[in-house]
Amino acid sequence: MNNRITIAALTGAALFLTATPLQGQAAITPMAVAATAVGSSAAPQRKTKRNRNAGSRERTTTATGRNGRTAERSVRRDVNRENQQVRTQRSATGPNGRSASSDSVLSRTENGARRESTVTGPNGQTATGNTEWTRTDDGFNRAREVTGPNGRTANSDTTVSRTEDGFQRSREATGPNGRTASSETDVTRTDSGFNRSTTAVGPNGGVATRDTSVNYDPATGVTRNQVTTRPNGDIVTRDGNA
Repeated sequence: MNNRITIAALTGAALFLTATPLQGQAAITPMAVAATAVGSSAAPQRKTKRNRNAGSRERTTTATGRNGRTAERSVRRDVNRENQQVRTQRSATGPNGRSASSDSVLSRTENGARRESTVTGPNGQTATGNTEWTRTDDGFNRAREVTGPNGRTANSDTTVSRTEDGFQRSREATGPNGRTASSETDVTRTDSGFNRSTTAVGPNGGVATRDTSVNYDPATGVTRNQVTTRPNGDIVTRDGNA
């Protein structure tokens, strides 16, 4: 695995903040506006306009439903190679005129990258998020913090490390009420696919596990076998083609 972080890689990763909803409030995302903009009767009438200049790209999409109602979504991305930054601005307007937007800046740091994001919902309330990636000798660490419109915060820390035949991932999250949850995942390569084992501990101390095996056979294709053990001891098994 190449630990080098480039502006090109940052550009590909520069997605706007999809804030995990805090307790008692819905996630604020501009995409939610466009997704329901024209309702189930929407006809596949869509127009997209693209503009490209040195260091910037912009795309605006307008969708029109059978009832003539329209929704618009736009994305603009600016790359500043001198400052090693990528700024992404997104907005969406529904047929009722309500809109939502996001603005994020992804910057290269001495030992990784940092993204600062602001999301504004249709009611004008805002949520912010900060994510920082730090390279390590065998992988990376990621620290994320989200602050909701009411000022309450949630955060998570993730560590990913390479192993001899795969990788390990550890996560710990703390909600706005101070309660925590964690998970440990171990992924190993096999001759025909991979195995993944995950153990999760919820805020109440309940433990759940999931073991997944994915294999490829030229004759039968990809098969996935999954066994989940819930905190109450129930076992759910799923087998079949992926």
